[in-house]
Amino acid sequence: MDGLLRALFLDKGFTEDQLDTIEAQDSELRHVGDLAAGATSEDDARVWAEELGLSSRVSKSRFVRSWIEARSQGSLSLDAGYTPSEPAKRAPSPVQEPPVESKFVEEELADDWNWVKLSSQAEMAMTPTPQQETRVALSYIDGEPVSKPGGISDMLRSSLRSHGLTSIEVSQMEQTLEARSCKALATAASTFESAMRLARLCGIQSKVSQENFAKAWHQAAATMIALDGGKKSKQLVELVKDEDWEACTKLLMQRCQVSKPKELLPLLRGLLQQVAERQRLKVEAQSKAETAKVLPTLASLYGPEAVAEAEKSTAMAQAEWRYCWMVRSFFTVRTLASLQAEVLNAYEAEEFQAACEALNKTWVNVDRMPLDQKMRAIEALCLENALKRILPRYGFKPDADGMAEMKQVVTEMSKLDTEVRRRQMLITAAVMKKFKL
Repeated sequence: MDGLLRALFLDKGFTEDQLDTIEAQDSELRHVGDLAAGATSEDDARVWAEELGLSSRVSKSRFVRSWIEARSQGSLSLDAGYTPSEPAKRAPSPVQEPPVESKFVEEELADDWNWVKLSSQAEMAMTPTPQQETRVALSYIDGEPVSKPGGISDMLRSSLRSHGLTSIEVSQMEQTLEARSCKALATAASTFESAMRLARLCGIQSKVSQENFAKAWHQAAATMIALDGGKKSKQLVELVKDEDWEACTKLLMQRCQVSKPKELLPLLRGLLQQVAERQRLKVEAQSKAETAKVLPTLASLYGPEAVAEAEKSTAMAQAEWRYCWMVRSFFTVRTLASLQAEVLNAYEAEEFQAACEALNKTWVNVDRMPLDQKMRAIEALCLENALKRILPRYGFKPDADGMAEMKQVVTEMSKLDTEVRRRQMLITAAVMKKFKL
């Protein structure tokens, strides 16, 4: 199979494995001319596809489209002096229908679409393909010429046809599709699936044609991004500044050429891990130098096993630090509201109130106990009976340091949100109502 034929098959959606299967089944199929001469009708080409091992409906449809394009290319190649090799001989199929002697094709005459009957293969070869048609632009849509009054742009029509939609389907979409140009089509959908849904809404029932329409959308979107790359980069910064995360997601999906938002997760995880690691190295620069001094001493005293265990513990601690940092990087006022709600529920529980009452009773017979000592005891009670299980879920350590970090976040956000202050007053009241200081 030569390069032109292979490129034709690949352009229609075949994989390299499928091409290897075709070559194994029919070694005489070597050129585009062989493909064009190997069948006399679409039904014949479909039977041929089955003989080549292409059993799925999608694969057979792609093979038929390849055959149609090979025929259109063959009419041009004959003028250039190309002579196709002997067509591949195939065993007749018992269910094969006789060759179709005539075919109806759609041709544009003036402003109407008429049906013209072609009675011979020679006349079919003379029929202009969508790529060969030339029209005079009557108007423009988004800078794209339009030769048919009230129709879609010529560029969009050519794109839809070149991606495999039939002239009937294009005519149908011309009546229902809101996007009238390639530029408008690029923004009419955000994912491959939404482009297929758009095709269904326009009345395209064939799944193959829906996929072909989505491919045309993808090409239009990729072209728009390529031509307007600098503006898009600036727009992404503006979207982040405006906190328009839905638009940011769509733009990143287009840039990364993915069809589902969850396919962005590897990118986001990698970026977060990289930023977290840099932050960790910055914070732990001093402790790393101290660890480098301790490990040789540890090895000399307890052996290499102790060093390996220490390095393992260090790696786990570093991973925990990165995780906590990433969780806290997503900490917002809404996250704090969830944290405060959990803390308030825990403090209002009967078990916690009973623990507070028990602690308060221990101070009855104690004379002149310092207030700061009592407050430290209350904080220890809160940590042990409530915060220890709540803080890790929000990226804080389950200890006094994590409690201090949480208080700092509350203090900072209280300056920006009055609701945070109100909830914190409720939390304080729930803790202190059992104590007599």
